[in-house]
Amino acid sequence: MDRFTTGQMAQLNHVTKKTLMLYHKEGLLIPEEIDPATGYRYYSLSQCSTLDVIQQMKLAGLSLSEIREVLDKKDVAYLQTLLNRQTRQLERAMEQLRLSQNATRELIRTCGICLNKPVCNVITLEYLPRRRILRFPVPPYYMAACRDEDPQLKNWEIALRAIKD
Repeated sequence: MDRFTTGQMAQLNHVTKKTLMLYHKEGLLIPEEIDPATGYRYYSLSQCSTLDVIQQMKLAGLSLSEIREVLDKKDVAYLQTLLNRQTRQLERAMEQLRLSQNATRELIRTCGICLNKPVCNVITLEYLPRRRILRFPVPPYYMAACRDEDPQLKNWEIALRAIKD
């Protein structure tokens, strides 16, 4: 059998018929033959390799329009440029996820402390890990009754931002 229906092609390549329809609509994988009477689409075995390449680029995070450009240009250097950019984006996203994960773990730990607080008027022993003191050069500020436009409040905010940085 040298031609496959959409269903057969989908099953052979472990994709859905809807995916093949989308790839056809987007111009990524055009069936070799479309029956004018029935509208059935037929694919060849050689198109499986193109589908593999599309799936691999999609897994790498390239958009369908970027994949179409790569297939149209047939330029390996262009593909490499896209993949290098995608790698940098993924590294930034992974770093952001690591930061989010650490913040979430710290919040969970804080929730545990709040939920397991000691009972009043009962002596409790607890272990606290060794702590270090961090010192920051902060410009002097004096807090009195201040308003939003008060320079003292502005200095306080600047000092807090410096500590946060």
